[in-house]
Amino acid sequence: MNLVQHMQRALDTFDESFAQVHLWIDEYYERHPESIGIEHRRKRHHWEGIEYVRKTWGEKAMYAAIQHVLDDIQQCRLSATIIDIPKNEDDFIKDELKRTKTIDGKPFDENDFKTTRIEN
Repeated sequence: MNLVQHMQRALDTFDESFAQVHLWIDEYYERHPESIGIEHRRKRHHWEGIEYVRKTWGEKAMYAAIQHVLDDIQQCRLSATIIDIPKNEDDFIKDELKRTKTIDGKPFDENDFKTTRIEN
């Protein structure tokens, strides 16, 4: 989903767009959309990112963050629930390594997945 879609979905669900939450979660994508793709999700699409949202913007914003993360996970899978949300960036990478194969069908290793450099 793009930023406008995330904000509209939050508005429909929570009567507030939570623009600041969606901008923060997708900040790495917004900085480098042409080069980073969905790789940006490893930075903040996990429980550590959601907890940061809760501490910064409150509990209602946390639910908007959970919705954002689940919606994005569902873009890559048929369905997703809160148990599918990784704990942190390392868990996100491990999960992707389990589910992703190279073009020739071999599993990626951790070094393959970390080739895209994302600056903090």
